[in-house]
Amino acid sequence: MASRVSGGWRALARRIDPFVLVIGVSVVLARLVLSWSGVHLDLRGFQADGSEHYWQLLDPSWLRHDLLRSVWSLTMQPPLYNLGAGLWLHLPGSWQVPVVAVFLTGCFLTIALATYATMVLLGVHRVVALLATMVLVVADPGQALFATVPFYAEPTAALVTITAWLAVRCVRRPTTSSAAAFTSAAAATALFNTSVQPLVVLLVVGLLIVALPDARRAVVVGSLVPCLVLVGWSALQLGRVGTPATSTWLGMNLTHVTLNHAPPRQLDRLIAEGRISAQAKKPPFGPLSAYGVRPIPVGPPSSADARRPDGQDNYNNRAYATVSSRYLADELAYVRAAPGHYLTMVSRGLRIWTIPEDQYFLFYTVTTVKPWETAYDHLVLLQGVRNPFIALAGIAGEATPIDQLSFTLITATVLSLVGAPVVILGRWRRRRRLAVAMLVPWLVFTQAFVLTSLTESGENNRFRFETGTTMVILSVVVATSLLSAVISRRRPSGLEDRLDALGWPEAPAAPDRAHRRPPDEDADPMADRTVVS
Repeated sequence: MASRVSGGWRALARRIDPFVLVIGVSVVLARLVLSWSGVHLDLRGFQADGSEHYWQLLDPSWLRHDLLRSVWSLTMQPPLYNLGAGLWLHLPGSWQVPVVAVFLTGCFLTIALATYATMVLLGVHRVVALLATMVLVVADPGQALFATVPFYAEPTAALVTITAWLAVRCVRRPTTSSAAAFTSAAAATALFNTSVQPLVVLLVVGLLIVALPDARRAVVVGSLVPCLVLVGWSALQLGRVGTPATSTWLGMNLTHVTLNHAPPRQLDRLIAEGRISAQAKKPPFGPLSAYGVRPIPVGPPSSADARRPDGQDNYNNRAYATVSSRYLADELAYVRAAPGHYLTMVSRGLRIWTIPEDQYFLFYTVTTVKPWETAYDHLVLLQGVRNPFIALAGIAGEATPIDQLSFTLITATVLSLVGAPVVILGRWRRRRRLAVAMLVPWLVFTQAFVLTSLTESGENNRFRFETGTTMVILSVVVATSLLSAVISRRRPSGLEDRLDALGWPEAPAAPDRAHRRPPDEDADPMADRTVVS
């Protein structure tokens, strides 16, 4: 019996990718180093006085005492973040800190492992995938810093990365279970953060159904329940506030790139001409009374009250949908009247996109790991001068100087946005499934880039972080594909052999590849691995 157990453990050890263990140990060490240096969990966002509610979650008292009704009535945010926060607040006080610490470290670990595994599945050599993961993910101080704040960013990045990995696995071997796993992760992402909208998930699922005709039934059956959940929530939002989006804040958020920095005289002229309303000169996210709108007393206190128990305005009141829609009408009219100003603000947001995420405003007081941040941002991200920690409200007041941009992030963004479609088109006829597998993370990354760049000029580097691992994956895949194309002109590069072994079929089959071995069942470094789960 003992020999059987010993043999089983040896067999398991042989199946475990040792690089997975290297990444896992490195992530834990990075978190420990951060903790030893004095950077601890930041739980100020859950204080009762509301002064540190950076992300406008439901008031903690509602999450503690009226959780299910409050989450069900949400219109200002997707529901899963507040549901998770409420469940955490229901834990005994002594459990809360260790639970959130383990959860955020688990998110960091998931991001790193899924990044590595996705690159390997897309044909990147394991050593290259390991180095890219260690340098661009594990060693990134922004990853470790976001793992100290129970905020959207770290869990969203984990959900996006695991969704990308599951999507690639689903396209590679489409089954009902793989389709269910992928669409469940994608639906969870859309119901956690507005960075991925339900419509985008539904479009991606539709793409797979069209592009994989031989696996159509498996994809349809596997994705049915997650898609119905997304459609149901979107229909609920449409009935409540007139939009299928998971947030009612589009109009108020869009002021960041339109009205907030518009010349006052220009606004006065447009108001006098009747092209925009007087509300355009009022700051967004104010009390309802400032807009002449009465609260809509429908549902539990979390949606019926005009103010939260902590004294802050309750943006979840459905009347804010009216305020937001008015802003949106004014903003669209303003963009038509002053397209140059809008393009200027978009260009400023694009520059903020390339500021390293460790310089996000939440971390401006963190100084104990500044040498690590400075060295990494200079040597790896190629940022000449670190961005000073400007208050979020004023960060878009002027364009970020060129020497404060990260040229590594600029390069990775270009490789992902432009290079990935070139590689996808090149693979479309020869290895259709591989091209479709790359198309899914490209769509997720591109929609986030376009959506946030067109509507935000302030938190763009945080939005990039949330989908940034897809950028890492795509840029490394593109770079290795280009390098392989150059090498293969002189000698075989090994990429095509790896793709054959990974199970990406080539059509039409080349005669000189007839001898190659069948797909490697163990090629996925995270497939059926007890150590990962």
